[in-house]
Amino acid sequence: MRAVALKDLSPKGGYVVVPSAELKEILRQLTDLRQLVEEALIQEALIQKNLIQEQEPTKEEILAGIAEGYKEAQLILAGKLESKSLTQFLNEL
Repeated sequence: MRAVALKDLSPKGGYVVVPSAELKEILRQLTDLRQLVEEALIQEALIQKNLIQEQEPTKEEILAGIAEGYKEAQLILAGKLESKSLTQFLNEL
């Protein structure tokens, strides 16, 4: 197993050893996250400059969401699906 030693920038200093494969995955995820953030910032800037408008959900999308929530509630009440805590729910938003 190959590993990379990274300098720890915390006040205590030192080094952190990370397996190479794990470091590559972390860097890939950071790249994906950076791209998502950049896209969101561009979208927000365009909305603020009124170059594009936020799209409101259609009636069909709203009704489909309500139907999906109803089915999920029925599955939870029947014990076929695990319910989520408020914290889990809020973290999804």
